[in-house]
Amino acid sequence: MKRKFITINILVSFLSLSIFVFLLSFIIKDFYNRSIEHEITGYLNVILEVYEDDEKSSADILLKADDKIRITFIDKSGKVIYDTKKISHDNHLNRPEIEELGKIVYRDSDTILKECVYIAGMKNNTYIRISIEKKSIFTFFSSLFLGAAIILIVILVLSIIFDNYYYKKMMKPLQKEIAKLGQIVGNDSDGLDDIHQLSTRIDKVHSLIDEKIESLETEKNKLNYIIEHMNQGLIIISGDGKVLISNKYALNLLEYYNDDYIGKNYVYLLHNFNITDVIDKAFITPFNENKIIKQNEKYYSVSIISLEGSFASVDKKNGIAIFILDISEQKRIEQIKTDFFQNASHELKSPLTTILGYQQMIQAGIISDEDEIKKATENTIKEAKRINNIVIEMLELFKLESKLSSFKETLSISNCIESLTNSVIPQLEQRNISFRFEGENFNVLMNKEDLTRLLRNIIDNAIKYNKDNGFLTISLRANLCIIKDGGIGIPKIYQDRIFERFFRVDKARSRAIGGTGLGLAIVKHICLNYGIFISVESEEGLGTTFTLDFKNVII
Repeated sequence: MKRKFITINILVSFLSLSIFVFLLSFIIKDFYNRSIEHEITGYLNVILEVYEDDEKSSADILLKADDKIRITFIDKSGKVIYDTKKISHDNHLNRPEIEELGKIVYRDSDTILKECVYIAGMKNNTYIRISIEKKSIFTFFSSLFLGAAIILIVILVLSIIFDNYYYKKMMKPLQKEIAKLGQIVGNDSDGLDDIHQLSTRIDKVHSLIDEKIESLETEKNKLNYIIEHMNQGLIIISGDGKVLISNKYALNLLEYYNDDYIGKNYVYLLHNFNITDVIDKAFITPFNENKIIKQNEKYYSVSIISLEGSFASVDKKNGIAIFILDISEQKRIEQIKTDFFQNASHELKSPLTTILGYQQMIQAGIISDEDEIKKATENTIKEAKRINNIVIEMLELFKLESKLSSFKETLSISNCIESLTNSVIPQLEQRNISFRFEGENFNVLMNKEDLTRLLRNIIDNAIKYNKDNGFLTISLRANLCIIKDGGIGIPKIYQDRIFERFFRVDKARSRAIGGTGLGLAIVKHICLNYGIFISVESEEGLGTTFTLDFKNVII
């Protein structure tokens, strides 16, 4: 009976353990695959977020988190631009991960000749591929089956040795607990009746739990780092309306500076945003909507997404993710572009209308006198030159705004000013404007055309808007260039707007003297590109003083 009991007990244990090991093998393999897929997808999302046409620095950011990953940048033709492990000269367009972006692919690497996991995405017309070498879990399974075999042998030995019912009854609970600990720590199970062995196993399990906790803490820190360094605000709300997560970006946008928002109703954070009705709808039904909200003279893009069946769901109510992005600057730029095109259209329309008018009158014979035709032709040429000047300065302004690279060299401020003033002497003499140039020369590191445009536009304005019998003084000292005139001056209400495109204080006079309204806009962008500080002092009727501080480009 005893032998039969032991035999049955061994068979039951063997079957149970075999089923457990078999199921555990599949679970571990599935968990390992899902873990590596989640990890490689996370890495791809991060590199797509930070990549801005600088492969090495973008890759270095990700390698700081895990230096075992391989990052490959591939251009649209399939050529490898940069690879953190090894450059391959093969065309990569036929690789399955490139053919189907976002799909996780398991295959042998043609470069390192090992089985790897691949995923790829695209940004800025560049394929970005992440790969991780797939570690073999054969050794782990071998240890698992070996441990299971050893446990079976131990059970057999214990069943034979401890035939004393009382002793077996007393030791049975202890034997079960030690066997469980033996499975957790993954080593042999000799001496399961030894209390000291139990203590050792408990210590090992404790160490293993500490390692798992530390690993989870590391993963948590990685996730927190990603959330806190997102370039948009993120708020997660549970199904019962409580705030679960909010990053610093969102708190700064919402001007909420307390740390007590976790667990509170979302209205504590979003009381200024009129989106309560949208949030209430998202709690109940699947929802994905984007709204543009204006708040305190700022514009925000707010995306509200239902999180169905997620950790945030409560009592069959969906959790909600809210993404907030400050788009005020984007709106401002859009408005500037709109104003620019409207002003440009208006500025070009006037001279074109004049040109067409004169030519149509000539063609229709309305103007037939030779002197009148000559005068009309002169006006037509004048307006055509005005259009030409506007187009040229618009192109110059575009080049400056685009910050197109230009050759820089050491230039003498004094030489540049002398060259410019020599070319305008006839204008000064014609209007009897006195001119004085004083101070010590200094050199700057700039593009010659940019420096010439900067000074020429200010000097030209000082002459155009000067008075007959007025004066023009240019002074150099330290790193300053001061251009002062005795002209008509600028009213204070307009002094903050003189650098706007096509803005003119006196539109009629400006057009009469050939002004395009873009000169000071060009001056502003040259100063911005080089870090030159410009200031204006002016009083209506008494003249204007422009001060240029070249300290950031002085040699």
